[in-house]
Amino acid sequence: LPSYSENFGMTVVEAMACGLPVVISDKVGVHTEIKDANAGVIVTCDKKSVYCGLISILDNQNLARQLAANGMALVRKHYDIQKISSSFVDVCANFIKEHAFGTTRRSYDHSRA
Repeated sequence: LPSYSENFGMTVVEAMACGLPVVISDKVGVHTEIKDANAGVIVTCDKKSVYCGLISILDNQNLARQLAANGMALVRKHYDIQKISSSFVDVCANFIKEHAFGTTRRSYDHSRA
């Protein structure tokens, strides 16, 4: 995903979940996590960098396998749907508890609308 601007890069996470090595630009939001986990090749958004990133994986099957394995591990650890959905439910439940039924409930000032 040699993108100039991606807030997250869901397609990259999906590719890693499928066991594929990835090449992404340093403008994709998830690039730091991928770099830290050695789960993909991070490139800049120019032709030579993208080309070198692709060739590094295509010419080195061991590297491709290692990046793919690291990518799958990264997805299991941080982006597993069960973990994400459970965390989301907890956040929603805490929000409702604190704001809808608690003393911190705020009234809406209609005069400012």
